[in-house]
This record gives sequence, structure tokens and C-alpha cells, in this order.
Amino acid sequence: MAALPFQSGRGRGRKPPSPSLTTIAAVTALAAGAAYLILPAGIGVSGRYDLMTSPPPSSPAHAVAVAVPAKSPAHTSTNPPPASIAGTVSVIDGDTLQMRDERIRLEGVDAPEARQQCLDADGKFWRCGQAAANALDDWIAGNPLNCKTHGRDKWGRVLATCTVRGESVQAWLASHGYAIAYRHYSTAYVTAEDTAREEKIGVWAGEFIPPSDWRKGLRLAGETPTKAMIDGKVAAK
Repeated sequence: MAALPFQSGRGRGRKPPSPSLTTIAAVTALAAGAAYLILPAGIGVSGRYDLMTSPPPSSPAHAVAVAVPAKSPAHTSTNPPPASIAGTVSVIDGDTLQMRDERIRLEGVDAPEARQQCLDADGKFWRCGQAAANALDDWIAGNPLNCKTHGRDKWGRVLATCTVRGESVQAWLASHGYAIAYRHYSTAYVTAEDTAREEKIGVWAGEFIPPSDWRKGLRLAGETPTKAMIDGKVAAK
């Protein structure tokens, strides 16, 4: 940041005057504005996802493929994590948490991505990724988590199974339709997923793209097409 203005020339050698209240107010406003601008997209100043950041699309849905390069999470560490960790967390998205200096990936479930949209029972789009993150944050309600770790993923995140108030975080997510069982890595939460599927709640209320496919570029028709889709570089599913 540029230095505050001070007199020079004939006044050289004298102590620069104190900055005016107007100058201080201006600098403070600029700093506040900069802090707001660097917040991650979709997250408000409270830290929660803002469900009204942009209007949802309204086109009918069919599974099609578009390509949006996924941003890899920041690499955290290559050191083996301790066997267990405990503490309060911040919710990053439906299956990712931050505990102190560790990014935690909830193992065995896959939640919709923060920007992902799904269709409800009436065929209307809803922000299922943001809803999953907010619902998880509400359910945890600031209580500490106890997590058993299972190593790190390729981005350095701690892979873990976690509980809060004695209940499994992963099972809660899957049984309420805020995540699906990530069968590629674990079948531990298939029964919990079946509960949500049978009750048609969460993502099971309508249509959705599995998060792992969404990260590869698959989308519901009506979501904003990407350049790759327009150029025909990704085929329909």
C-alpha cells in the first residue's frame, strides 16, 4: 500500500503531519473493500454460502457434458497426519472441512460441489452444493468433531471419518441426501444413501449429476454451457 502523503520541499526536516481523519477513513474503506473482493465466490462475509448470488437457470434438464476445469484444492502437507484429530471446524463444502491448519476430506461420501445445481421434484434448479454445505454447518452447530484419519489424498488433505456429538458426519450427509456414497473408495455409507433415495430427499428428490461426473464436466441441460461444450469437445453422456 502506498505511503500516506506528507509534505516535502521547503518543509524538509520537519516532522510530517499526522494523517487526517479523512485519509484514515479512506484507507480503511479501501482495505475493507479489498478483503471483501478476495472472498471465495459464493461465500458471504459471514462465511456461509449465499444461495442468492446469481439467478438459477430455468431450462429443462437432461444429462449433457460440458467442461469446466476443476480447481484443485490448495496443497496442505505431505506429512502423515496423526491417527486422530479433534476440534471445531469450518465447513468448506459438503464433504470438506477445515480444522485449524488441516483441510479434511470426509472419506467415503461425495457431496455436490459448491457451484453444482440439481433439479427438485418439480423440475426446478436448486443450489444443491451450497445447500449441502449450509445444512452441514447448521447440523454441526459449532460442536467439536472427532476424526479418525486415513492418510492424505493427492492434494494433501487429510482423509478422515468424523463424528460430532457421537454421530457419524458421513452417515448423516448420506442419509439426508446431501451426499452420496463414494463407492469407488468405500461402501460404508451405501445403506445411509439408500435411506435418502427411498425417502426422495436431498438430491434424490429430483435429478442430479453425480459429483464425480460433475467435476469431469457433465452437467444438467440448462446449466450455463462452457466454451468446451460449444466447441463440441465434450460428448453428451
